[in-house]
Amino acid sequence: MEAMEHYFSQVADALAVKGHLVRRTIVSGPHTGSEEVTSDDGLKLTRGTMEGDSIEEVISVRPHLFIYGGGHVALALYQLARLGKLEVDVFDERPDWGSPERFPEATVHQGGPKEVLKEPISVPGAYAVIMTHNYDKECLEYAMTQPFSYIGMIGSATKTKIAFNSMKKRGFSDYDLRKVHAPIGLPIGGDTPSEIAVSIMAEIILHYTGGKKHHMVTDPALLRAASQATDAVLVRVLENKGSSPATPGAMILVQRDGSFIGTIGGGMIEKTAIDTAKVLSYDKVESYDMSRRGNLDMVCGGKASLLYTCINSTSDASLA
Repeated sequence: MEAMEHYFSQVADALAVKGHLVRRTIVSGPHTGSEEVTSDDGLKLTRGTMEGDSIEEVISVRPHLFIYGGGHVALALYQLARLGKLEVDVFDERPDWGSPERFPEATVHQGGPKEVLKEPISVPGAYAVIMTHNYDKECLEYAMTQPFSYIGMIGSATKTKIAFNSMKKRGFSDYDLRKVHAPIGLPIGGDTPSEIAVSIMAEIILHYTGGKKHHMVTDPALLRAASQATDAVLVRVLENKGSSPATPGAMILVQRDGSFIGTIGGGMIEKTAIDTAKVLSYDKVESYDMSRRGNLDMVCGGKASLLYTCINSTSDASLA
C-alpha cells in the first residue's frame, strides 16, 4: 500500500484529470479515518484498512471551462458558466468574436491554432469545449494530448465520425477517444444557441457531479499540502444538519502550532476544530451541537460531524 502522503497526492492527481471520484470513508471502530477512492474507469486508491461503518460520497473539482470558439453558442455557454461561478477561458482568432468586451468575465485569448494551441494546460478540473469556426480538428488533437477532465466537440454525427477517423489516422485509439463527448451536450432537444448551451452545461454538470445530488467540491491544492505535511491534522466535515456553517466536504489542514489552510465555515466550530487538532494523536469522528443547549453553545443551531485525520511519521509508517 502507498504511504499516506502519496495517497493524498494521487487523489489530487486523479481528481484533476477525471473530474470526479467516489470516496468511501470509515467512520467508526479502530480503522476510523481509512478511506478509498474509485473512478468510473477502474482506478482504486486506498488509505488504511477498509473495515467498519462507512459513508460514501462523490468528490469533484469545480470545472474550469476552456471554450475554443467565440460564437453565439460559446457566448451563451459562457454566460451559464459564470452564472454558476465557473472560471472561463475563451479562445478565438476573430477580434470581434473573441474579445474582452464580448466576454468581460473570462480570460480571452486571441489568435489562430498556432497561437492558442501551444501552451500546456495545468489547471485542475480543466474542461475543453470545442466550437471554433474552422479549426475544430486541430483543437481536438491538442485537447487529446492535454490533461482535460472533459473534452466536448460541437457538430453533427457525421462531422464527429470524420473527426474521429482523422484522430485514428494520427495514432489515437478508440480507447483514447472514449473521453470525447461528441456531438456535445445531452439530447434534450432544441436548436437555438441558448438551448444548445443548456444541453452542454447539463452534460458538464453531470460529468463533474457523477450524477449525484450530494457531491463535494474538493480543493486539490489542500490535498497536496496534506501530502507534504509531516505533523498535522486534516479536518473534514462529514455531514451537517440545520443551519450549521460547516459544509460537507469542506476541509482544513491544521499544523501543531495552530496555523492552518482551508476553512470549514469559520466561527466557533472552526476554532474548536483547530484547538482539538493541535493536541490530537489519533483519528476520530466528533459531533457538535451548535444550539444553545449543545456542546458549542451557539445561537445558529444545527449539528455537524467532523473527521480528524492525523498526518505524522507514525501513521505514515503504519500505512507503508
